[in-house]
Amino acid sequence: MTLPLWAPVRAFTLALTLPESDPEWLAAFAEPLAQMAQRHGVRLVGGDTTKGPLTLTVQVHGWVEYGRGLRRDGARPGDAVYVTGTLGDPRGA
Repeated sequence: MTLPLWAPVRAFTLALTLPESDPEWLAAFAEPLAQMAQRHGVRLVGGDTTKGPLTLTVQVHGWVEYGRGLRRDGARPGDAVYVTGTLGDPRGA
């Protein structure tokens, strides 16, 4: 099975937790990120910065034509299905 191309990405958010303020590290992280975003036409539209153990969380947003989105119920034998976390956790909650 050939998967369709992913929907064009339009925006992302970044949540960044740092153990301490380090302008050199931040510049070394932020400059390539900004260059990559610009190269792909993606805008940083929000996020958060906090103090704590180093944690980076990126959420990417895009659009897909109506009816062409990939859904879990569309999986067929032989398809690659990737899962994060433990199966069944949402139902258990």
